[in-house]
Amino acid sequence: MLKVKSVFICLFLFILVGNPFPIAHAQKIDPYTELNDKLTNYIKPCHGKISLRYQSLLSNKSFTINSQTEVPAASTIKLPLALYVMKMADLGKLDLSEQLTYQSHQYSGGSGVIQNDSVGTKYTIGELIEKALVYSDNIAFIMLKERVGKENFIAYLKGLGADYAYPGGRNTTSADDLCLYAKELFRYSKQNEN
Repeated sequence: MLKVKSVFICLFLFILVGNPFPIAHAQKIDPYTELNDKLTNYIKPCHGKISLRYQSLLSNKSFTINSQTEVPAASTIKLPLALYVMKMADLGKLDLSEQLTYQSHQYSGGSGVIQNDSVGTKYTIGELIEKALVYSDNIAFIMLKERVGKENFIAYLKGLGADYAYPGGRNTTSADDLCLYAKELFRYSKQNEN
């Protein structure tokens, strides 16, 4: 019983007086700031044009390096086009089973599989979306963009808040714009099966 009383007295004094043995607390470092610093130092010697944005779609935390810088969009532009086409289909403004015909003016080298097919081959809009996203098919992208209209697609990008929606006709973007598209895809995927 004496031991128990001693423990309670010590515990009471500890609570009343405070910790007589202060513990040094480590300075809490934000992992995003630390990662940003590490990446910045890592890429500094490269002297390249780096544009980066990390955006958590769950917590909305982010860090950036030159994320507003205009850079070539290349195949990343296929994501927002596919999303726009799917939204149009969901609104009943186009049918994913509609067939489009590959025409000679749509030829584009580089990535993709349609370039190996004959001009005149037909594809459904659904097949073109798959080819654009899975094979990064440039011709599929062109066919889809023609189907929805370039100006409509540009208006869609601007409606999402994009800073670079074919400025001066150039296919450019920024890390911030790409995150807008990914966030919209994530948001939309929660509402729609497609």
